[in-house]
Amino acid sequence: MDNMMRKILGLMLLCSGLISTAQARPAAQLISELQLSTSSAGLEALQQELMLFIPETAEDITQLVSQQDNPAITPFAYAAISNARREELSSILLVKLKETVSNLPPSVSPEQQLAGGRRSLDTLLIANIVKALGEIRYLGAASYLRGLLIYNKGSQGRISFESSVALGKMNDEIALNDMLGKMAGTENITLSGYGERGISAIVAKIEGPFSSQSADPGGKAERNWLLELLVKSGQRDEAAKNALLRLLTHRLPEVNHSAARALLLSLTSEDKEILKGMLSHRLSAVRMAGLTAIHHARIWEPRFLPVVLKLAADDPDVSVRASAIDEIRNLTDFWLGRAVLRDAVEPLKELLKAPAPAIRFKAFLALRALTGGFYAYEGMSPDVKALMDAGPEFLPEREIKALSIPPGVRP
Repeated sequence: MDNMMRKILGLMLLCSGLISTAQARPAAQLISELQLSTSSAGLEALQQELMLFIPETAEDITQLVSQQDNPAITPFAYAAISNARREELSSILLVKLKETVSNLPPSVSPEQQLAGGRRSLDTLLIANIVKALGEIRYLGAASYLRGLLIYNKGSQGRISFESSVALGKMNDEIALNDMLGKMAGTENITLSGYGERGISAIVAKIEGPFSSQSADPGGKAERNWLLELLVKSGQRDEAAKNALLRLLTHRLPEVNHSAARALLLSLTSEDKEILKGMLSHRLSAVRMAGLTAIHHARIWEPRFLPVVLKLAADDPDVSVRASAIDEIRNLTDFWLGRAVLRDAVEPLKELLKAPAPAIRFKAFLALRALTGGFYAYEGMSPDVKALMDAGPEFLPEREIKALSIPPGVRP
């Protein structure tokens, strides 16, 4: 077993041990030990244990909420609140939420944000209580959480964001209509909690006359906001993923693009067929998203290399061609390594003859990553030529990225 695997297994065992230990004693005892801790190593271990703590009683919630203004304890105690899953804790969570919100003004200026250290902690506490209520699906909190959607500015935006997620998990229809109606244009919300229903509601709004393409700046801003909401709807949920997948064939290209971006948040290493479809999509923006998904979701198998190389050589969009070459270089440097991608060397040599300067330059960089060598191409910048003449020993591995880029060529 190599060292990395031993480290991973050790971390897993540590985390499982922390969780079982945390649940074996109340919050008050753990917090007391933290307050008495004198060694930095012991303090850090107890902080991690507190962050993983799972509240079991109303007293646990009270203890966690009451830890104020102690930087060694407060953020970890507040994080632990979001781990609450017991339905019987819903009432006290809601009480504590209301108490904290009563201290928080609905609008905060930039100056107040800079001066409001306590207010930032209140925001953190509120967000974690809301998150717990959402995970519990406590419907009794829905009407109150709707009111928290007004906290959407600056650092308070986390409150509206977590509230929108929680309301989605509660399938709150009133909030769904409100967020798509009165709150249009608000950035700090998401409909991801609603899954397929939220996605369908966004698309219906995009298709409607209110958001049609027009010269009206307000209409365009609304449409763009809705498209960004669609992107935020991506999640590791099969119903949402399937809904997004269907949108790749929607009649509106901007919906195809936004659905592809949303899928980046939803794909797993098992979604090889979805990735293949994205790489062969009619829209260049979706093909670009597919290339990004390779390393984002760590989706790879040998049959993808010829597809990526074909995009690099033949795609009608030069940006896709450049991105495909970049993806080979990134996969070489940071994940798959040279051996897995050795069949890309000869095709990349051919791309050194490409008409577009950007493609030649990127092929040069990819070949450097794959082989460790330099390959001459037409239009090379003087500094690259000088390094080639000096020999590879003057350029440590991966330092090629520090070279100056030829004029007119974007990295």
